[in-house]
Amino acid sequence: MPSDFASLSLSPVLLTVVAELGYKHPTPIQVESIPSLLAGKDLIGQSKTGSGKTAAFALPILQALKMATRTLQAVVVCPTRELCAQVAREIRKLGRKHPGLQVLAVAGGVQGPSQRPGAWRSCGGGYTRTRGRSPTAGHDEHPSCGHGGA
Repeated sequence: MPSDFASLSLSPVLLTVVAELGYKHPTPIQVESIPSLLAGKDLIGQSKTGSGKTAAFALPILQALKMATRTLQAVVVCPTRELCAQVAREIRKLGRKHPGLQVLAVAGGVQGPSQRPGAWRSCGGGYTRTRGRSPTAGHDEHPSCGHGGA
């Protein structure tokens, strides 16, 4: 099992953030998930609360983002609005050295600018959402932030 994050082939930028956050060693879910996700493989993972699941999927997402492309590049679906907000905060924290990163949390029962139809048109990066809230739920035809395609 790799003993440090550098052995997981993360970018220097993400390794810097991980070190700044005080993460010393990857957890088992991170060791098993990060290399597979970086290789573009599909993955279903299960682990206990507090085991680093969000970083396990968020770090590969952040590494794959093309920041020059101002289109939606990732969607994370969460079962509750609380988890949606928590995951969005963690992705922002892990992606803080990605200039221009925008993470939009979209959840039912919440009012505000991010919940309005078309809010994802200006996104650059990704958004977290609860089930039932999607780009089409806001009558937006293209989940790619208005640049066509799906």
